[in-house]
Amino acid sequence: MSAITFTKKTYSDTASSGSGLVAADMNKIEQAIVDLNNAVTKLQDSVSRSVQAAKISARTVSTSASHAVTMAVSWPVDVSRIVAVVPTYICNDYSDRVVLSNWDESGVTLRAGADQVISISLFVLYV
Repeated sequence: MSAITFTKKTYSDTASSGSGLVAADMNKIEQAIVDLNNAVTKLQDSVSRSVQAAKISARTVSTSASHAVTMAVSWPVDVSRIVAVVPTYICNDYSDRVVLSNWDESGVTLRAGADQVISISLFVLYV
C-alpha cells in the first residue's frame, strides 16, 4: 500500500484574496476522504486476517496466602507474537477479583483472594 500524501491548503473568508472555495478544491477534499477510508478498510482487513486465537484448556491452580500463583503455560506461539491473553475461570470465592497480572515465556501470574482454587482456561490472541 502506498503512502497517502496530503497538502494542506489555507482558506480565508475574504473572496477577494482568491482563496475562496471552488469545486476543484472540494472535489480534492472529497477524494482525500475516499482514499483515506479505503486505506483504513485495507488496514482493518489486513489486521483481521493476521490476528489468530488459540485456547489453552482449563487447568486448576490454587493461590496461597500471598494471593498469587504463577501457572506454567505451553504457549501456542512465541510470546513476542502474543497481543492479549484473556482468562475465563471459575473460582470458589471472590470470582470477580481474579486478575491475570502478567504473562511471559514461563506462564501467567494470577492474583486472587488467599487460598483460592481456580479452574482457568486462557484464550490467546496473536499475530
